[in-house]
Amino acid sequence: MRRVGQSLAILSILLAFSPEWVPLDPWLVRAGAATFFLVGLTIAVLGAILASLPENARMEALEDDAVPAPCLELVTRIEALGFGRLGPALRVHLEPPASLVPLWHTAERSYATVFVSDGAPAQAHFDFVTTFEPSRAALTSAANPAAGVLPQPHGVFLQIFSGAEPDALLERHREGRDHVAAAVRAQPQSCCADFQELLRLALRRQREAFLRAPLRHTWVALLRVLTKRTPSLGPVAEQKIARERLDAWDPLAHADADDVLATR
Repeated sequence: MRRVGQSLAILSILLAFSPEWVPLDPWLVRAGAATFFLVGLTIAVLGAILASLPENARMEALEDDAVPAPCLELVTRIEALGFGRLGPALRVHLEPPASLVPLWHTAERSYATVFVSDGAPAQAHFDFVTTFEPSRAALTSAANPAAGVLPQPHGVFLQIFSGAEPDALLERHREGRDHVAAAVRAQPQSCCADFQELLRLALRRQREAFLRAPLRHTWVALLRVLTKRTPSLGPVAEQKIARERLDAWDPLAHADADDVLATR
């Protein structure tokens, strides 16, 4: 799908700058080229998004010496906040593939994930995540604005503090966690019995939400990338869309958490 979109986009550029190739009015050719470009770009981005949200992501354990150094350096900083490793590092086969280290903080009842995608330069990112029981609600706090490119599934809340350091982001996560817990009348959940399945579930939920309106969500993603704006910036308590969802929250309608969220 992505290659088809890329081919259409390239063809549109050739037509736009060489309209004499086609025995039609040059302005008509350029209008057609613009249409080809928009369609090609949409198809390419849609395909890239779907490739990054596999229905059943393949994962494998990694030894630490196979994990990029920036990732391990960030893991050390987060361990200093009281988090501990939650199993081995993982190789997650997305597009592009990523190396990921999962961590868990028992007192905070929160996960941390540190990850770096293939490519240059290798830049590590991190986030904090809390799930709630008996609802399907979840809160993610991230320091990377790219986390807010896609619309979030219903019940999944995101707050972004661009460039925040781990200790500052954790404090913000605590505040957001307490706010969401009070709003959905649920408690932070204990550690999941199988982190890999929890991660697969999160990817599936995001994919299912995207596929409910793939074209609209693709255009929203493009707009957010171009404008560098997302409604998830700042505390969840101050986000308009989050307030609307929390105000309308029905605990009974969201009490059917998947079995994968069973604790250990």
